[in-house]
Amino acid sequence: MEADSLSASIMRIPSSEVLQRAVGNHLPAVNDLADANDAYRFKASVLFVDMRGSSRLPERFGADQLVKLYRSYTRTIVQAVRYSGGSVRDFMGDGILAVFLDDEKRTSEERSVHAVRYITTTIDALVNPALGLGRKEQLLLSENHRLAERQEKIEIAAREVASAGREVDASRYRFFHNVLSSAHCKKDYTVAMGQDFWENNYNSLLLAAKEVGKSEKETRYDISSAMVDIYENLGQYDKAYDFLVDQAEGCSWLHAFTVRNIVEKLGCGYRVKSAVDDRLERGDLDEGVTKKFRDIKKWLDGFCGK
Repeated sequence: MEADSLSASIMRIPSSEVLQRAVGNHLPAVNDLADANDAYRFKASVLFVDMRGSSRLPERFGADQLVKLYRSYTRTIVQAVRYSGGSVRDFMGDGILAVFLDDEKRTSEERSVHAVRYITTTIDALVNPALGLGRKEQLLLSENHRLAERQEKIEIAAREVASAGREVDASRYRFFHNVLSSAHCKKDYTVAMGQDFWENNYNSLLLAAKEVGKSEKETRYDISSAMVDIYENLGQYDKAYDFLVDQAEGCSWLHAFTVRNIVEKLGCGYRVKSAVDDRLERGDLDEGVTKKFRDIKKWLDGFCGK
């Protein structure tokens, strides 16, 4: 009976017509696929991600560490794919298969490379340190995942990553702080990611700050130098100026060139001048930083026509 049933099922396949199915911006869910000769035609990029040397991991790590390692790795890959506009189609051990389609904004190739940058940077910069892995123990992705690093030197940071084994609220704050700080001195990277990306991460930082008992003002002081860099590189000098004032009020350093560039672009500097004056009067800077603040004050006095 079983053989007859299998024979009948097989014979129906070559005798059935193949139907062409159009695909829009989204692939059909696996559970929605009919058991039929349907051919789906679309342009796509396929990304397969797996760990290099994963079969040896149980020899190097205990069960608890392996749980944290695999969960952090999988969470990073899945989120990178979804954030980049793709869909995860299959899990094969530690391998993950993802598909990206074209749309009116970006091609499938651009989306897949974006996901690769997200994955490699997050694994190297966030997951490995969070798990306390040494250089020889780090999660190393297969060579095809290094495609983006060979094609571009632009990094990308993730919005979230599982901080296994660490206190959740503090790790979330550190994570978003690290994402924003990653823009320092990287204009091309900052511009490539776009203003929405940075502002979404800044808003997430503020939410995380509340969870660890930090006020919005404390948080602005803490991240001010990074936000000055970001908005200056994006050409948003009015927003850069707001954070420049915060940096002068609450940060332990201030860059004279940055102050001059932003103030000259806006044509005003009274608020930052007042912040620098108050900071010098407060006297909480070390000798070297105090000298730099005095040099900035001297320039601002001249610009503002003291």
